[in-house]
Amino acid sequence: MTRDDYNRILVRAPNWLGDVVMITPCVRALRTRFPRAHIAVTARAAFADVFANSDAVDEILPFKSDRGLRNIFAMKKRLTAGGYDLAIVFPRSFRSALPPFLARIPRRIGYRTEMRGPLLTDAIPRGEKFLRTHRVHYYANLLRS
Repeated sequence: MTRDDYNRILVRAPNWLGDVVMITPCVRALRTRFPRAHIAVTARAAFADVFANSDAVDEILPFKSDRGLRNIFAMKKRLTAGGYDLAIVFPRSFRSALPPFLARIPRRIGYRTEMRGPLLTDAIPRGEKFLRTHRVHYYANLLRS
């Protein structure tokens, strides 16, 4: 699959409101790069409205909790049904990368942290440089892959 072949893109939003806001430029960049792709964002229900009026987002998949096996497998089921071919996993946690892995999304991009490297097809090293940069640039670094 080439980088032009992505038809259904999933964005896993961070878990905190400020970080959710910081990924909005990344979501717009995805829309610019893939203008015909279906872009879905999965975010905590409390923050899903950040994307409600965005013309960069086609679908919002809110969730109340990503803790517990029941919630993880419920999200896996939703992602499998969505037929996504690319997932951008912005949170650095193991549990945020698990549902896209279980749903067998062919390409999964995220930072290689919290022992989740095997769950990602593109596990990006989190360099010290990006820990000291603005959060927008930190998140945008994932899109460079």
